[in-house]
Amino acid sequence: MISRLLVKKILEQARSYEWSFQGLGMLRCYLSKEVRLHVWDPRLAFPGVSTRHTHPWNFRSQVIVGRLKDEVYDWGFSTKELTATHHRQMIQCGPGGRAKGEIQDVRLNQCDSRIVGDSYGGRGYQTGYSLSREAIHESIPEPGTVTIIERQFGGDPDHAYVFWPYGTNWVSAEPRPATYGEIEGMTKTALERFR
Repeated sequence: MISRLLVKKILEQARSYEWSFQGLGMLRCYLSKEVRLHVWDPRLAFPGVSTRHTHPWNFRSQVIVGRLKDEVYDWGFSTKELTATHHRQMIQCGPGGRAKGEIQDVRLNQCDSRIVGDSYGGRGYQTGYSLSREAIHESIPEPGTVTIIERQFGGDPDHAYVFWPYGTNWVSAEPRPATYGEIEGMTKTALERFR
């Protein structure tokens, strides 16, 4: 895993790196094909964006500074007995990403929730977690939270599923190049958490 000191140095020299902005309110920087650095500020998420999703790969996430809540869900198809809570659709991941296939009505049920990151009020939290590509989850970070994600490829590397509230429209979180303002503002908030 990458050290806290190295992450701080990257953030201090953020303009020297290539960043993209994802509509979840996240800056991301590829440190290698498998490893990405994420800087979070959910206040900058696209309005109405889908935050419950799967991934095209298994991963391990490590919180370097800050704190997030990670919620995990299971699902079932909507029936007469099970009222739909969400829509589900496959997406093509990455730049040029788009929804694919049919929209399905499903019911999500929260099956796990954990706080990950800095201690709060004297209570320690775990600093990392792992999920399989099939796991439906939602990360709810505090502004300035910084994570390292290590991806383990296998299966279909280009597709995942998104889930959004029933009766609403899907809003894409497709990544795009980050602006200098986003890089400066988000890394400044993150660096304040190193103090």
